[in-house]
Parts: sequence; C-alpha cells; structure tokens
Amino acid sequence: MQLYEYKDHIIYPAPLFQKETRCWKIHLSIKYKDNVKVFENDDILFTKSEAVFYSIKYGKELIDRGIKFR
Repeated sequence: MQLYEYKDHIIYPAPLFQKETRCWKIHLSIKYKDNVKVFENDDILFTKSEAVFYSIKYGKELIDRGIKFR
C-alpha cells in the first residue's frame, strides 16, 4: 500500500476487509518522527479503493486535530 506524507507525518492506509459483511473498514497507521500510532474507524465501505481514500482522509483529520505521540 502506498504511503502519504502530510504535515511532517506519514500516513499508511491499510483498510481491513470484513469477511462477515464483505465490506471494508478504515484502518491506518500514522508515523511522526520515530513514533507510530494505529487508528481504526467503524465506517463501512464497499470497495477497497474507497476505504483507502477515507483512511487517508481520516488520517489527515486526526493530524489536523493535533494527535499526540508519546
């Protein structure tokens, strides 16, 4: 999966396929300096490309809100 740089952070979209619903779920990692955090969202998406798009969008929103790395 391709990575995306945004405001000194790196977003790694990695949507999860839900076998029971046959849909995709938002899942991503955000790296800042040497710290990495993983995030998920329970939104249901029907295609992998849609899930990648919204994973990146969700990552940008988290960065804009000022997520903290400890």
